Amino acid sequence: MSRRATIVHLVAALALLAAAWDTRGAQVATDSPRPDFTRSDLSGRRVALADLRGKLVLVAFWASWCEPCRREAPRLAAWQREYGARGLQIIGVSMDDDAATAQRFARHARLPYPTVLADGPLGAQFGGVLGLPLAILMGPDGVVLARYRGEHQLDRMEAEILKNLPAARSRERDARGDPRNDAAARSTRSRAPDGSTSPGPR
Repeated sequence: MSRRATIVHLVAALALLAAAWDTRGAQVATDSPRPDFTRSDLSGRRVALADLRGKLVLVAFWASWCEPCRREAPRLAAWQREYGARGLQIIGVSMDDDAATAQRFARHARLPYPTVLADGPLGAQFGGVLGLPLAILMGPDGVVLARYRGEHQLDRMEAEILKNLPAARSRERDARGDPRNDAAARSTRSRAPDGSTSPGPR
């Protein structure tokens, strides 16, 4: 094969790879239970997904050599600062080869959330990490809501985060009418003025 033909085939292969990853971002929602892991972060503190039940969790896989990861880091950091008090917890997972490299980038980017180092078993728990960046959004009930592969649609991700924050979900239940509230209301209406309970229909 000539050099020119080799170059043409290489360009075609790269184009197919780019199309497969779709730099606009791909979102695949699932209803599977969220994976669990316990690791030490870059500061030596324990990070356990099981401890975060009740929070909206975004696990973000990144690497210091990944340009899309570097571009989105400030936005993720801003989300943690803005929505952390409302129930969001981001966990970074660095694909760098060593902790020192990951620590340098985390300090440079001023990441306000914990970052752990990836390994084979951890990546497998999330369906494999075949490209970066990769993020998995998990609801307060422990169910995987979405996987974002490739360079993320950050505005769409933020909208999904806002919709699924614990406080937002609570307001949505109130708007729909929580059956528990209906039962309490019926109980209140059935009480007579003297505090006794009126008999129900016979």
